Amino acid sequence: MHLLTIIKLNPSSSAGESVVYSPSHYQETRTDLIYSLIDENSFATLLVQSENGFEISHLPFLREEREGQQILLCHMARANPQWKAFAASAEVTVLFQGPHAYISPAWYTESTGN
Repeated sequence: MHLLTIIKLNPSSSAGESVVYSPSHYQETRTDLIYSLIDENSFATLLVQSENGFEISHLPFLREEREGQQILLCHMARANPQWKAFAASAEVTVLFQGPHAYISPAWYTESTGN
């Protein structure tokens, strides 16, 4: 069974500063480019601070607009204990890192000595 997780998208903290250290000359504030990066590279890292420390998962995300608010949607397995941290945490961090690829072991040819 999976859970649907909804996260309101806010590219910066409430103080208007970046939540991750980034020198000003590297910061991207154009929301159209930020949303494009998310839409084109939807596999991301979700971080939640809990009483046990950081809870971290790699999940696919979808971005939607609902009632004028940008949100991120993802599915998380109920077996993943990270979903419990959402009840106790008002904020999460989602890291989108750009293009990625998965290479299945099935794509490799058998080789002697492996």
